[in-house]
Amino acid sequence: MAKTLSFIVLVALVLFVGAVFVAVMRQFLLPLFLALLLVIMFRPLHEWFLKKLPRHPRAAAGVTTLAIVAIALVPLFFLFLQAGMEAVAVAQSADPDELVAAFQREGAKWTGTFRGWALRLDVHVPPDQEIAAAVSGFIRSSIAPAALRTTQFLGSFMFGSIIMLVSIYFFFADGPEMIEAIVKFTPMDAHYVRHLFEQFDKVSRAVVSATLLSAVVQALLAGMGYLAVGMPHFFLLTALTGLMALVPFVGATAIWLPCSLWLYFFAPVTTDAGIAHGRPGAAISLAIWGVLAVGMADNFIKPYVLRGQSNIHPLLALLSVIGGVQALGPIGIFVGPMVVAFLHALLALLRGELKGIEAAEQSTGRIAPPGPGNPAPPLAGP
Repeated sequence: MAKTLSFIVLVALVLFVGAVFVAVMRQFLLPLFLALLLVIMFRPLHEWFLKKLPRHPRAAAGVTTLAIVAIALVPLFFLFLQAGMEAVAVAQSADPDELVAAFQREGAKWTGTFRGWALRLDVHVPPDQEIAAAVSGFIRSSIAPAALRTTQFLGSFMFGSIIMLVSIYFFFADGPEMIEAIVKFTPMDAHYVRHLFEQFDKVSRAVVSATLLSAVVQALLAGMGYLAVGMPHFFLLTALTGLMALVPFVGATAIWLPCSLWLYFFAPVTTDAGIAHGRPGAAISLAIWGVLAVGMADNFIKPYVLRGQSNIHPLLALLSVIGGVQALGPIGIFVGPMVVAFLHALLALLRGELKGIEAAEQSTGRIAPPGPGNPAPPLAGP
C-alpha cells in the first residue's frame, strides 16, 4: 500500500513539474523546433566536419553552426529585413482616403454588372455608400497598427534567432548524449525509440526539404515576374510569396494573383492626358507567368524530392497544415504534416508488434494456422 501511494505521488509530481516546465519553456518552443529542423537538414554537413575534426567534436559543432548562419540564416535575415522595412514604409505612406477613393472609382465600373447578377439570383446587395463605409473602416483599422506589428515582429525575430543559434550548437555538440538520455528515461523499448528517431529524421528531412525548396523556387520565380512587370515593393512581395507557398493548395497564388488584379485595375500609368489606371498587358503577363512557371514548379519539385518518402494524401496534407497553424501558429505548416507522418510510423510499429505477437502464439501452438487439417472457421452470418 505504501509503495502504491508513493508511486502515485511520484507520478503526480512528475506531471506537475512537467506542466510547469512546459509553461516555462513555451516561449522557446518555436526557436527550439526550428533549430531541430535545421540540425536534421544540415546533419550530413556536420558529419563531414566531424570527419575533418574527429578529435574536436565541439569545434565541428561550432563550424557547422557558422556554416548554417552563412548559408541559410544571413540571406534569409537580409531578405526579411528588407521586406520588413518595405512593409513599414507601405504602412506609413498609405493614405486610407486615397485607397477608399480608388476602390470607389474602380468599383463603380463593376457595380452595375454585379447588381444585375445579384437581382437575377435574388441576392441582396448593400448600397454603394454602405460598401464604401465598410471598406473604409477595414482599411483604416488595418493600416494603423501595421507598422507597429512589423517592428515587433523584427524584434522577436532577432531574439528567437539568438536562441535558435545557441540551440543548434548544443544539438550538434551534445545530440548523441541527449538521444541516449531520452532512450534511458523513456519506458518504451530502446529499439522502438531509436526507430522512431530514425523515422522522425527521415520524414522531417523529406517534408522540410520538399516544402522549403518548393517555396524558395516559387518565391524566386515570382520575384522575377514582379521585377519584370515593375511591381513596387519587390522584396516584400517576394518574401510574402515564399511564405504563402508553404501552404498547400493556397500557395503563391495568394500573392501573385492579387498583384495581377492590382496591375489590371489600379496600377497608375502616366499618359498625355494625365494619370490613368490599369496595365492590362503587364497584368496578363504576370498571371501567365504565375500559372506556367510559379504554379507548375510546386508540381515538379515536391514529387521529385519526396519520391515516396512521405506518402501523405493531398487532402490530409491540407487539413494537417490548417490544423497545425490553428493550434501552433505559423510553425504548424511544418508540424502538421510531420505529426501525420509520425503517426503513420507509430502505427507501422504497432502493426509489426501485433504481427510478432501473433507469430509467437502460432509458434507455441496456441493458435494453429488454417490448413488442410485445420480449416478456417466459417464467417458469421448477418
